[in-house]
Amino acid sequence: MGDYGYDDNGAFVIFLILILLLLGGDFGY
Repeated sequence: MGDYGYDDNGAFVIFLILILLLLGGDFGY
């Protein structure tokens, strides 16, 4: 995950996005 340059914030944002995708429905996917 070093490509983003945000070891803490980047991983946290990606983690939240994954959770939102798993909960699903809000994005219309």
